[in-house]
Amino acid sequence: MSQVTGFWKWRIRRHFQPQRFAKLSGDILQRYADVMGITVEQLRTLP
Repeated sequence: MSQVTGFWKWRIRRHFQPQRFAKLSGDILQRYADVMGITVEQLRTLP
């Protein structure tokens, strides 16, 4: 995922901590959603 998004591995691990994930900007969420092939709304509702 780090190669596709352009984020460093430690930053991805940090982003997916629940308290930090809730504060991510729309641009960052869009990059993750594009990589996973889902919408931003679907990404926000994943368990």
